[in-house]
Amino acid sequence: MSASRLCPRCGTPRIGYFRWCRNCRLDFDALEAGTAPAETRLVSAPPVSAPPPAPAVSQAPAVSAPPQAPAAIHAPPTGAPSALSAPAAAPGISQAPPLSAPAAAPGISQAPRVEQPGIAPTPVTGSRRGWIVLGAVTLVAIVGLFGFLGISSSDVFTSHHKISGTLTLLNSDTNSPSVTSTGAVCQGAGPYGDIAAGNGVALKDADGKLLAITSLGVGSGSPTSCVFGFTLKDVPEVPFYSIEVGRRGQAGYTLADMKSNDWTLALSMGK
Repeated sequence: MSASRLCPRCGTPRIGYFRWCRNCRLDFDALEAGTAPAETRLVSAPPVSAPPPAPAVSQAPAVSAPPQAPAAIHAPPTGAPSALSAPAAAPGISQAPPLSAPAAAPGISQAPRVEQPGIAPTPVTGSRRGWIVLGAVTLVAIVGLFGFLGISSSDVFTSHHKISGTLTLLNSDTNSPSVTSTGAVCQGAGPYGDIAAGNGVALKDADGKLLAITSLGVGSGSPTSCVFGFTLKDVPEVPFYSIEVGRRGQAGYTLADMKSNDWTLALSMGK
């Protein structure tokens, strides 16, 4: 058989003297011996000098999907040959394994991205919006009211004044003098020894709330009369005032008294 013959069953060219057709597994030796099926002997191969054109090979339907050969042709039994079975293989010629497409390597698939569900904002209806606005206005009004009351109680809107005062310590008893002097500077003596520069002066309202505090200045005068000055600043207007020097008791004045005296005080003690 010529090396350029084609398979009479599928048209695939025979390779040299290879016994089996690479496509349909036809036994060329059985065909030449006359034991191949009749349908295969009716097809004659073209001469060696005129091989079929190359497109005939690519257009063969069995190339992409080769038909399944009978079991006797794919794997001939070891017993007596039948009409379709092949004689014993010649030495050195092995059966070509079926051509199978290589298995595709499994691709590495990327895990799908899990999207976190978003939290949809709660829709604000018209009635709910109205209640929110009303609550906000009420809250602002309450805060403003408490702020106003707090400011009012802190005398922010009340007129404030400066009180200028004097304390005169008298001394008329020569046997027990209440004033001692050194040059032009004097201070209390005997039972009035606490009346001196630096002694505290406190101004309070009718409820005992402290309104202002200061201290006596340096005394000046004579052995019979020593005068100490003091100043109370930022004094608010209240209905009643009480003033105390040290622990010598309190003297009271009304708001009208303070205004009539032009916010000045003249205190005195001694004998």
